[in-house]
Amino acid sequence: SLKMTRRIACVQFDVKLRCVEENMKKATRLLEENGITKDSNIDILLLPEMAFTGYHFDNREDIRELMESEEGPTFQWCKETSLRLGCFVAAGFPLLTKENGVEKWYNALCFVSPEGKLITNYAKHFLFETDKTWADAGSDFLTVKDEKLGTIGFGICMDINPKEFLDYSLYEFSNYYSEKNVDLIIMLCNWLDPNIPSSEDPTLQTMGYWFGRLKPLHRKNVSIAFCNRVGLEKGTLFVGASCVMNLKRPPAVIVNSIPWKQKEGVLVCEY
Repeated sequence: SLKMTRRIACVQFDVKLRCVEENMKKATRLLEENGITKDSNIDILLLPEMAFTGYHFDNREDIRELMESEEGPTFQWCKETSLRLGCFVAAGFPLLTKENGVEKWYNALCFVSPEGKLITNYAKHFLFETDKTWADAGSDFLTVKDEKLGTIGFGICMDINPKEFLDYSLYEFSNYYSEKNVDLIIMLCNWLDPNIPSSEDPTLQTMGYWFGRLKPLHRKNVSIAFCNRVGLEKGTLFVGASCVMNLKRPPAVIVNSIPWKQKEGVLVCEY
């Protein structure tokens, strides 16, 4: 049966470009420093988009050596961590796979069960300019059903925007998940700092934008967890703003968030 309240944890951290092992060690250390163990009773642990590789690549040649299979280093980290903490784990990674004999390069996430089994991969459907130097677009949004968590939807960063930023009156992502009656959406991001002069905290500005893009889901019994990175990579600043929103009860919609955008940490909250 569906659990009534669930605990979700988001690891928000500064990912060093190309330093996969170092980034894995950092994520593990952040969990330890924040006292996350099996006794924390976490249900779902989230890491950002492209969690261990970093984000900016010039072309396929530039990222080739970091491409992973379904059971590559990111899956292995997720598997070990899910077994150690007894929770679901999702993390972003670059997936190289074959479909009908054709090579596909995806900006993807893996979703792993508390038993350390791969439930699904999801490939980013709407690509951002940074993805287009190397990635193929995933074919569609995706849901999976779980007896404890209900119906789960997935997204990676740009997915919540209008396709190609063309028509802001279209809410492709939110409409899709509204029609599927999801209980939870998992959103892994490398979301940029808005970087415009404003009196408003960029973190709040970002959360407000995300909330606006979820319009078709407002007042539905849906929670959405955003796990975003921080830090500077190749001149690009990431905003952080990891948070969990419950859309059933606006306006007090942000269940919890990491308050300061440049902070590394682990956000834990019940939704």
